[in-house]
Amino acid sequence: MAVQMREQQPGKIVTLTMGPPFAEEVLKYALSIGVDEAILLTDRKLGGADTPATAYPLAQAIRKIETDIFKGDKDYVIIAGMQSVDGDTAQVPPQIAEELKLPHVAYVTSYSTEDGNFKFDRITRRGSETIMAASKPYMITVTEWTEPLFPSFSRTRWANSQQIIQWDADAVNCDSTRIGLAGSKTNVVKIFSPKEVSKKQVVFENDLNKLVEMVKEAFHEKEESEEKEEAPKYQFAEGTKSSYSGEIWVFAEQEKGELNTACFELLGKATELAKILGEKVGAVLVGHDVKN
Repeated sequence: MAVQMREQQPGKIVTLTMGPPFAEEVLKYALSIGVDEAILLTDRKLGGADTPATAYPLAQAIRKIETDIFKGDKDYVIIAGMQSVDGDTAQVPPQIAEELKLPHVAYVTSYSTEDGNFKFDRITRRGSETIMAASKPYMITVTEWTEPLFPSFSRTRWANSQQIIQWDADAVNCDSTRIGLAGSKTNVVKIFSPKEVSKKQVVFENDLNKLVEMVKEAFHEKEESEEKEEAPKYQFAEGTKSSYSGEIWVFAEQEKGELNTACFELLGKATELAKILGEKVGAVLVGHDVKN
């Protein structure tokens, strides 16, 4: 997408990734399909990072790119994938945008130009919309792009001859308390596959009276099962405890005078967590049309 956008507005494309040294391979491929310069952010100190501890050093690297490569010019766009194939959280790009205090256009599927500016079509929970960033720099995350470029033989030879720039945590002035395991806000203590907790049975009954009795019996059985104390859905691994203390807050988003239905699900999950932690749940109503 970056290469095709450059056809509309000429400029330099710099690609950046954070990972171990063998990540150079994907950077060389990027060079072979049109990227001008490639940077690998690699350091053992960065290992074991969760999403905030990944977004922060990447944001620091982007600051260094702006200073060292773009010479302070802010006329650029940051383009990222929607999510990685291993983490699958889609949290890192928006966290980078927040760290850099930049506008973020998520779930972009295509673009067009108007008066020299890019307009983006993006997926929303109500369908789709076309949006334009008011100023540069800004970030977009691409959820769908089905026009991969072909790495020609000559371009591949050129890519293999290029030197990949390598930066470590110190080179991008990372705060050691915000990177790696030490800087991660979450720790994975257990990974497991959820068990099937519900079974469904379909009964075809033609006798209406018998059907009513069956419904009554099922209703009373459900009441009895709900009265039994259930094990909490969230439990700490043996020998561990939460390092968090304080209230749990949920942002309740309002759009066109109505609460987003996802807010109710978030409040329910927050209540479950708060019960285990012995904390309270709060909600903040946000939205462009909020009056109170």
